[in-house]
Amino acid sequence: MSSIESVAAFIVRRQKELGLANADLADALNYENHNVITMIRKGRTKLPLDKVAAMARVLQTDPAWLFRKVLGEYAPDTLEAMEVSLGPIVTKNERKMLDAWRRATNTSDPDISPDLANGFLSIMLLRGQVS
Repeated sequence: MSSIESVAAFIVRRQKELGLANADLADALNYENHNVITMIRKGRTKLPLDKVAAMARVLQTDPAWLFRKVLGEYAPDTLEAMEVSLGPIVTKNERKMLDAWRRATNTSDPDISPDLANGFLSIMLLRGQVS
């Protein structure tokens, strides 16, 4: 998946991967008319923020990740303001990594050296988690 993939392209891709019809997405988002899904898929209509969590569930992706993607595309200044004020929006798995880091460092918040960062990346590459 490309980091520059649009929200619409992501929805189309995941819908195809999961074999979901527009009606499936419409039902999950409580839309009576599945034409709204067609408009979202084509980028003619933005996915409403109050529908992001439901869309994430039906597309089997992390809601925080999708929320960050939606805001980053539709309202990047709003995303930036939120993250400056509240901190970054993190996924469930990112929170797990943060908790593990805090346990491993006894919450001392040490600097992360380039060697440590590269070591982490190497582990992820070996596991096939990043490319």
